[in-house]
Amino acid sequence: MHLYIRRRRIIAAYFGRFPGFNTSIMALFRSLLFTCVLFISLNMQAVAQARIPVWLGFGAGYGLGLHTTDGTLQCLNDPACPQYTSGNGGGMMFGASLDWRISQKFGILIRSNYFLNSVLMTTTDSRALTKDETGAIVPLVRSHKLDATLPMLHSDLLLNFRFGDFRVFGGGSLGLMMSPTWNSSSEILAPSNVTFGNNRRDTSFFSEQDIAGAASTQLALTAGIGYDIQLSKKIILAPEVSGSLPLSSIITTSDWKQTILAFGVSLRFGMGVVKPEERTKEERIDTITVKNPTIVGNHFSIGKTTVNIETRETEDLKIIAETSRRTDTSIIGAEPPPPPKPPIAKLALYGVATSGEKSALENITVRGKFVTEGFPMLPFVFLTGIPPSSRRGIIR
Repeated sequence: MHLYIRRRRIIAAYFGRFPGFNTSIMALFRSLLFTCVLFISLNMQAVAQARIPVWLGFGAGYGLGLHTTDGTLQCLNDPACPQYTSGNGGGMMFGASLDWRISQKFGILIRSNYFLNSVLMTTTDSRALTKDETGAIVPLVRSHKLDATLPMLHSDLLLNFRFGDFRVFGGGSLGLMMSPTWNSSSEILAPSNVTFGNNRRDTSFFSEQDIAGAASTQLALTAGIGYDIQLSKKIILAPEVSGSLPLSSIITTSDWKQTILAFGVSLRFGMGVVKPEERTKEERIDTITVKNPTIVGNHFSIGKTTVNIETRETEDLKIIAETSRRTDTSIIGAEPPPPPKPPIAKLALYGVATSGEKSALENITVRGKFVTEGFPMLPFVFLTGIPPSSRRGIIR
């Protein structure tokens, strides 16, 4: 632990001798941050663009076939024929493709091609012995050829991942063999005085015939890359490079497998458009005023809300406008009646004379009398603390 801390201190002290080191690190960090922000903004902009979900294409290409065996593949009609171990071939490919783009970054790619496939395998044999022109026993050197035609209907089901215009795809492949045939021939290389039974130095052991024990299906794992070249809004040119690793043998009697490296280009046409949606929402409230003198006071009534949705499309956008409308009513009624006046009491006043006679009075005089009484304040002297001999003089 102490060694680790000290090492960190030594490294920090070493880089601290360079005054521009921290500045360079900050500049690099800012550059990386700017790149990340730019990448995210470009992706967000790409998501907002219109997307064509289905692309149907037709194309052609060339498939290079690399053949390998387990060493048990031999010529027919020649017991001395050695085993074939490898060979190269290939052929043109013609077909169609379907690029289904489920989202902006992911989709499924289906390709189907007719593959005019062939292969040529060669080997040299010197196990047999013969006499040369001098009568000496020498090896018989022969070159053997195995020429096979392996046409097949080749189909791919691939997961397609998009990175801008670049694509990376991978999945499985199925090949259906369409009447595979082969033929075998041989040529004597040495000595020069030896020929076959036909008096020729080359011969065909058998003419073209169906391959015995040929498997009807071929399974493989396929992966590749592609690039989309935009020719117009709905037409793209899609070159692709892919490789297929075999999972099954071409024939059942030997482990004969074919690895395919394919180069192709397709002209694809877009079908349909998926446009990003932009939603807007607007609320409109109106109020109308109605005078109704048959009711008393003012009233307010909330109206019923109606929603209208309109959809319109531009070249790259689908706009959905939602508008809600409501009309409220303000009712102005008659003024309410004034409150009733308070009751007024009516009094009859009579005066009674000393004689006992009553007479009606119109006015009453009320008089009040206020009396104020005053009391003098008498001094009170408390003599508790004065000696008795002194109290008499004070009282006098």
